Amino acid sequence: MQTISDWCAVVIQQVRFWPDHKSIELELRNHYIDHVRDLERIGFESRLAEERALLAMGDPIEVGKAMDKAHKPWLGRIWIASIVFLLFAFVWFAVDLGDSQVFARARNSFFPVEDIGMYETFTNGYYEIYDHMGVLTADDVLQLGDYTVSLVKGDWWYCNDKYYTAYCLFRIEEDGLWFDMPTELMDDFRMFTDTGQEFTNTKEAGNSYERKDFTEEMEKHWFIINQASNDKLVPDKPNTVRSESADDLRGGYLIMMISTWERPKWTELSYPFGGNDDVLWICWEVAP
Repeated sequence: MQTISDWCAVVIQQVRFWPDHKSIELELRNHYIDHVRDLERIGFESRLAEERALLAMGDPIEVGKAMDKAHKPWLGRIWIASIVFLLFAFVWFAVDLGDSQVFARARNSFFPVEDIGMYETFTNGYYEIYDHMGVLTADDVLQLGDYTVSLVKGDWWYCNDKYYTAYCLFRIEEDGLWFDMPTELMDDFRMFTDTGQEFTNTKEAGNSYERKDFTEEMEKHWFIINQASNDKLVPDKPNTVRSESADDLRGGYLIMMISTWERPKWTELSYPFGGNDDVLWICWEVAP
């Protein structure tokens, strides 16, 4: 006696698109079970109800051919190709874009960078020949719309008996779910001191930015502020570093370097554009 399993197996053999085999068999079995129960409700014995229901299912070869037409192989191939394409696109995104955007941020969130912007390496190496005078502190934060800027740490030195230099690390975070570094801020930060000095933001190459309020007098005092990276020394290559993203899922970092001929007691950092009127007060504390 033929069973529903045998009948379904014959049907499945006629369908060329194999990914649909399980769903087709499930649909046929459910239809068969419903028919058996209907017959039992009107008085048929279970064995007879199963025989009548299976007979009503029809010829399995003809049913299978009809199923094959409904589940066309070329549609199946398109479906498989689309899955392959999506997998390929995901792998491409992960390798080409995710390395710096998604995976790197997730990695930095779980395994924080130890020396962001080579702060410790730079301050303990490059400036060791100068007189370390103290640290920079800030009790508050700088609020720039959806972004919050806070001072993580800072040190300052007296260099060559001529001028003062400070090196700072800032944390910048966004209130939203996904952090995006506002690189346009780098060009237009303002800085003032208690001595009345106004600083100009300069590039590392020494060229002044095209600031909205730039004047020649501002060239006497300058500061550099840019996005901090995770700079790693390359093994077996002296004085060579490899830069990686230091951003994580919640925020990133800024590095600021200041040079001034007069030592300030405090420095005021702001971004007075787009309605931003908040300031960050940075105190130049003298080491005991």
